[in-house]
Amino acid sequence: PAKIEAATAKAFAELKIAPISTASSELDATIIGRTTTDKKVTVTSKLTGENISSISVRVGTFGDKDISEGIFQKIKKNL
Repeated sequence: PAKIEAATAKAFAELKIAPISTASSELDATIIGRTTTDKKVTVTSKLTGENISSISVRVGTFGDKDISEGIFQKIKKNL
C-alpha cells in the first residue's frame, strides 16, 4: 500500500487531480482527490498477499469507467 500511495500521488499530479486526504497503514491505503470538474476520486488499496495488493479506483458517486481506467493505468505505470 505504501508504494501504491506514492504511485497514486504521482498519477494525481500528472492528471491534475487535487489530493484531498490520504490515510494509510501497512495493510491498506485510501487516497481521495478531486478532478478539475469537481468529481471525487477515491483510490483504495489493500494488501491481499505477500507483495500483492488490490487497487480500486472510483470516480464520482456512480463511477466513471473511462476515467477510472485512465487513473488506474497511470498508477500502474508509476509502480
